Amino acid sequence: MCERGLTREERLTMLLRVCGRRLYHSSCAGRTQSRVLRLLAAGDISQRELQERLQIQPGSVSELISKLEQKGFLARRRNENDRRKVMLSLTQEGRRAAEAALIRSDITVHFDGLSWEEQGRLLELLERLIDSWREEGLPESELTLGDGGSAL
Repeated sequence: MCERGLTREERLTMLLRVCGRRLYHSSCAGRTQSRVLRLLAAGDISQRELQERLQIQPGSVSELISKLEQKGFLARRRNENDRRKVMLSLTQEGRRAAEAALIRSDITVHFDGLSWEEQGRLLELLERLIDSWREEGLPESELTLGDGGSAL
């Protein structure tokens, strides 16, 4: 038994849940809008691709796009080659907001408590754990972060 009366596995599970909750909540709300702006700053993408990159539900991405459109940050248009596809692009105002979002981008501060080498080791360990779950036959649907998410 580990300290506090928990087994090692219980403590690992608890700590991973705390880390996951922290990362999840720090990436929500306005940060998601900033992330969209940063993604679009690299070039136009389809609404479907945005949904997959953000790993969120179709209704959520529609709401997010509507909010950014109301602010004058992005424009929607139909793809000329495939009219079913909705393409997203930044407006001039959106480009200015994206530049500010790039400056404020602070995703790396989540890992500042670890050295570069420690971050690399943590990454390797987490990937190895997920690979072992895959080898055990865990469904790919449980190895993603959302309905439209990509496998890790």
